[in-house]
Amino acid sequence: MINRVEILPAYRRMGLGLATVWNIIRRHSAGCGIVALKAFPFQFRNGGWSGSLSDLDESDWNTKMEYDPYSYTVEFAHEKLTFHLMKLGFERIGDTGVVALVTSKQNPIPQEIHRWVPRSALPKTEKL
Repeated sequence: MINRVEILPAYRRMGLGLATVWNIIRRHSAGCGIVALKAFPFQFRNGGWSGSLSDLDESDWNTKMEYDPYSYTVEFAHEKLTFHLMKLGFERIGDTGVVALVTSKQNPIPQEIHRWVPRSALPKTEKL
């Protein structure tokens, strides 16, 4: 079970979050027929942190992550996360907010994460 994936601001917009989800699924889906998740934009969470942040308390962490809960609505941020997950082959399950991926299908590897994916996993290009 993955609790969350957070990317520091300096490393955002590089496909790292999507590549991380792809890699986790690839490594740990053996024997699983389906991967399901409910993406939730972390800047809108309620309550405190459930793990250890070493020397950072929650407000310091939020500052470091540059979370701005006022930049988007929860619904918009959730749709944005879902949009990116669908690039991996996830499909919506009704209007529950849950998306699922059938692991037995040949799911796409989005172009934006090719630099993070081993060459052996990338589709072979045909030479004419």
